[in-house]
Amino acid sequence: MIKVSICEENIVTRRLLNEMIGKLQMMHNIIATELPQGENFINTATAEKPDIILLSENFNCGLQTKGFETAKILRSQGCTAVIILMTVSPENIYYSSELNPLSCLLKPFKYDDICRLFLESIDNNLLAVSIDIKHKHSYKNIDIDNIVYVEADKRYTNIRTNEDNYLCSESISSLEERLPKRFFFRTHRTYILNFKHISDINDCLIEMDNGEFVILSRHKKAEFDKAYTAYKRSENKYSQSVRIGA
Repeated sequence: MIKVSICEENIVTRRLLNEMIGKLQMMHNIIATELPQGENFINTATAEKPDIILLSENFNCGLQTKGFETAKILRSQGCTAVIILMTVSPENIYYSSELNPLSCLLKPFKYDDICRLFLESIDNNLLAVSIDIKHKHSYKNIDIDNIVYVEADKRYTNIRTNEDNYLCSESISSLEERLPKRFFFRTHRTYILNFKHISDINDCLIEMDNGEFVILSRHKKAEFDKAYTAYKRSENKYSQSVRIGA
């Protein structure tokens, strides 16, 4: 679960940010909250331990500071969240590397800009690149990108990569919770596939790039089409990073 705190004084911009997060929930498990303005802001933001803070430069934090200086105070109080600073001050971009991970977005911004930057922040800072599994009598670390599909096999689960097959003692439902929704989809009670490895789709039979096939349940077809379209759109639309200070 990715926790996002919205710190924005303008009601129209807050609605836009909440709308964006709502649309992206198809690709990520996201929970969003709006932090209150005032002198308790720093303590609240630190205590809630968000993964991402969308921070407006003009957000009233009960301090005699704005924007970048507020972000510095958050860092000094132990806040490790990715901070996306929404600012009208271009100079903040040049200071942002001091507080990595921090990104700056110049106002007024477009919907596509904040979506792209938001996804880049998740990809670069919050998504696991590998998972540990118990394979036979030892533990293996598997690169998530290399997973073609996952298949339930009675009490076990097969994790198929282009190089090997790992028999895992973890249930397919447990693995589903650990794999990022943006790239993985459970097509059937027996299968989870990686969108990145799809080669062809023929109705309810999906060919993967290793030449094997995964079954798509008919009752999941509409949901799959929607999720796969969102994945393809995000890959095309948000491939160019606007993240500063990485």
